[in-house]
Amino acid sequence: MAAMLLSTSVFAQDSAATLAERLARVMRLDQFVVQGAAAQHLANPKSAGSEEPTDKQRLDLLRCLEHADTSKVIQALASVAAQELSVGEMNVALAFYASSAGKKQMQRELVEAQRGYGYELAGASPSLSSDERERLERFRKTPASAKLEEIPLRLRETPDSRKAVYMGGDMVATNCLRHLGFPRD
Repeated sequence: MAAMLLSTSVFAQDSAATLAERLARVMRLDQFVVQGAAAQHLANPKSAGSEEPTDKQRLDLLRCLEHADTSKVIQALASVAAQELSVGEMNVALAFYASSAGKKQMQRELVEAQRGYGYELAGASPSLSSDERERLERFRKTPASAKLEEIPLRLRETPDSRKAVYMGGDMVATNCLRHLGFPRD
């Protein structure tokens, strides 16, 4: 009986971890981290060199970051998500982000973050239809949405996860910058 309870508990943990990883990937949380890390490097003249990157260099950097291996960042973000959200809440969030409204909203948020990071070439933000806006508003009223909004705060409160996320993001950004020939100190 104890073995059965233990195996059920492990299965539930694996299930939550798998859902949390899928959620972090669908929400593209890794891209927020690595693009922010790259922007910090570019904002530091000692790291980025004395010349402002060209538009082509910025686009190349965004492409590199989008295709880089961010699995360590995803795993660290997923561990925080798994601690914060129930399996049911993760399923609600996954269903929303799999919808056209969720995909467009994620793209909108990523474009806005890119602009905030100084990537003015991020592209156009997709518009939402009235049905999609309604679906977004319904999702924003769910406990899953509220808890997702809290993840950055929870991340700051969890030193090991915070370190894994930001070190992983910095490593990915540094590798892309080197690969593209940006000067490094």
